[in-house]
Amino acid sequence: MPSTRNRFNGPVFAFAVLVLSVIAYQTHAMRTMAMMQPTVIATLDLEKVFGQLQEVNVAEKVLENEIMVLVEANKIAEETIKALQADQEDFPPGGQKFEEIEDRLMRAAYAFKADVDYIKGYKDRRNAEIVRAIYLKISDAAKQVAEMRGVDIVLVDDSIIQVNPGTLVDVNRQIAARRMLYTNPNLDLTVDVVNLMNMN
Repeated sequence: MPSTRNRFNGPVFAFAVLVLSVIAYQTHAMRTMAMMQPTVIATLDLEKVFGQLQEVNVAEKVLENEIMVLVEANKIAEETIKALQADQEDFPPGGQKFEEIEDRLMRAAYAFKADVDYIKGYKDRRNAEIVRAIYLKISDAAKQVAEMRGVDIVLVDDSIIQVNPGTLVDVNRQIAARRMLYTNPNLDLTVDVVNLMNMN
């Protein structure tokens, strides 16, 4: 009675091993060739990108309007303080009415200062949100441009920043923070990134 097991087929097995070996060799060869290709590096002037983006101007105007609304609301509190100060002059110090107005003045002044602090904090927080959001968009746009131009690495160009005079400590600190001494302008992606982002 013949066995129910599949019989070992030597030629088929040998052919399968040969095919797998060829595929493995081709994969290794392609990886080796990819590693031998020179890395393409480009630069980006981040400050210039921020300065030329329409989105930055729009965001700054929106924030400016938000701050104006808050400042106008705070002016009402300021006028309330002035009115209370004028009313207080009508009463002798130490009297009950004078003390009532004094209490209201202290409350109004505290609320006014709290509003001023809030506006300052709100402006700082919103500015941080805007810069972070736009930075992430710049990063994404730089990636798109790099992929279109066959660039592997995009570096922020700090060679354009001047080393300002100062004490030895100041100058050394600036030099220590420097990552690039020179970049070829032909490798700069700034204009392409700005154009891509302003089109969207």
